[in-house]
Amino acid sequence: MQVRILESMQQTIERSAESEEYRDLLRLFLSSKDWHHSKWSECVIETYRLFGGADDMIIDAAAALELLMLAQDILDDLQDEDHEEAPWMTCPKGLALNAMMSLVFGAMNEIGRLDREHGKNGAVIRKLNKYVLQALDGQFRDLQGDIQTEQQYVEIAYSKSAVLLRLACYMGYVWTQVSEKQMKMMDELAENLGMTAQIYNDLNDLQRWEEKSDMRMKKKTLPILMMLSDEENRLTRSYFDGTLSWDELAASKARWDDEKEASGAVEACQVIVRMYRNRARRLLDELDVDAERKQRFWERIVKP
Repeated sequence: MQVRILESMQQTIERSAESEEYRDLLRLFLSSKDWHHSKWSECVIETYRLFGGADDMIIDAAAALELLMLAQDILDDLQDEDHEEAPWMTCPKGLALNAMMSLVFGAMNEIGRLDREHGKNGAVIRKLNKYVLQALDGQFRDLQGDIQTEQQYVEIAYSKSAVLLRLACYMGYVWTQVSEKQMKMMDELAENLGMTAQIYNDLNDLQRWEEKSDMRMKKKTLPILMMLSDEENRLTRSYFDGTLSWDELAASKARWDDEKEASGAVEACQVIVRMYRNRARRLLDELDVDAERKQRFWERIVKP
């Protein structure tokens, strides 16, 4: 399946650029990703199968979404100055932005073609635009760095992350005979899984804080907000209020790690992750579809 998705992405790239040098750059970006560990296309396909879909057209839909998410990854890395070894971080920034736009419009052209061929009358493109614009708005608010409360974190995490998983599930079920009730349940399920993934990623980045950009850029993720609320976390609070430099924080790594463990922030976030995950499982169990397909969806999309 992954081979066929990759072939579809490559075909879209061939149609998205005229010059061979440009195609080479797009191919380089495509080849740099480990597609065997990407959940986006798998989410599209498993949602499609969950509701009884069986047509090979879903390969092209999944591939188009993967290209769109690759463009999103490039934008994230350029904004966060993360993954310095990625080819879009080592080539001139202007070329990376140009390639990112080609991936976006190439993906949208492919989704537009599927929309027309399957009689959706523009509904899929409209929904795609809505979700992508919502994600960009969430990313903008995240980059502003104005998060002060856990509620603000949840709102932004939903906008920039959970909505993208909702889009992936939508790209699976929109081609099937899904009911209005099932759509609403699937949307809520996707939102809960998206929040699970975002907080889980924030926890992973916290554990590797010297390598990742979140701490360096003073991003107030959920575990960081919890640590900042604890007056005992003096190093964290001093770093975020500007009285402690990055180099000074890095030199105090052992002390900061001790503060992190003592704060209980990691454990608290793990509880919240389980809460979102359990909500998703309950919604899946309540869906009126084949039990075997539900279990397959859970094992392929949720379980590590």
